[in-house]
Amino acid sequence: MKEKLTKAVWQEVTQYRKAQDLPLLWRQPLLAFTDAGHPGFLRLRQLVLPDHYLPQDLLPGARIIVCYFLPFSREVIESNRAGRYASPLWVMAYQHSAQLLYRINRRLCQEVAAAGGRAVIPQDTGYAAEGVYKSRWSQRHIAWLGGLGTFGKNNLLITDSGCCGYGASVVTDLQEEPGAPLEQERCLLYREGSCGACVGQCPNGALTMEGFCRERCYAMCMENAAHYQGQFPWQADACGKCGAGLPCSWQVP
Repeated sequence: MKEKLTKAVWQEVTQYRKAQDLPLLWRQPLLAFTDAGHPGFLRLRQLVLPDHYLPQDLLPGARIIVCYFLPFSREVIESNRAGRYASPLWVMAYQHSAQLLYRINRRLCQEVAAAGGRAVIPQDTGYAAEGVYKSRWSQRHIAWLGGLGTFGKNNLLITDSGCCGYGASVVTDLQEEPGAPLEQERCLLYREGSCGACVGQCPNGALTMEGFCRERCYAMCMENAAHYQGQFPWQADACGKCGAGLPCSWQVP
C-alpha cells in the first residue's frame, strides 16, 4: 500500500507541474505510516500545545496517519542560500507546494476509499491563534513519530532527502504496519557536536545556539511577504534560509 500511495503522490505532483508549466521544483516524494495510537501523540500535548489534536479527534477509529514529504529540488535549495530574502524560486516552490497539497490529500483519500478504508484531511493545520506560532496538528512531529526523519537544530525534519521541502498528512483507518521514530540522530550538531551552520543562515536572529524565537521567525516571513508584495499569486510569507546550504539540505549528512 505504501508503494501505491507514494506513486499516487508523484502522479499528482507530475500532473500539477505540467498543468502549471512549472520548472523542476520537487524530487520524488517520501511517505511514512504513523501509528495513530502511538503514545507520542499524548506527549505532543506537552511539546507543542496542550490541545494538540489526537488522530481519534479527527477520525474515530483512526489507525494509521499517512505522512508524506515533497523534497525541493537542488536548484530550489541552492537558489535560497544567499541574501536576506527568500529567493523567487524558493517562494515559487513554497507557494505551489501549498496549493498542491489539496490535490494530493484528496487523491490519498480516494486511494484509501478504493481500498475499503476511511480517510480525513486535517483542516486546522495553521497557527493555532494570533501570536501562537504553533499548530494543533504538527505535521513535522507526526511524520517524526512515523520515522520519516529526525529534527535538526533548525527544527526542520531531516528526511532521507534532506530537510528542505513541504509535508502533510491524512488520517486513515488503514490496517498497515506503522513506522517508528528513528533512533540515530541525523543532525550533525546533535549527533557529534559539529556543524550548526543553520544558525548562521538565519537572517533575523530567530535561530541561535541557545534556542529558537518563533516571533522573530514569523516577523522575517512577514518581511518577505512585504518585500514580494504583488509579485506572486499568493502571499510570499516564506523564508527557508535556515534550511539552505547545509549538509542536511538535500540528503542525510
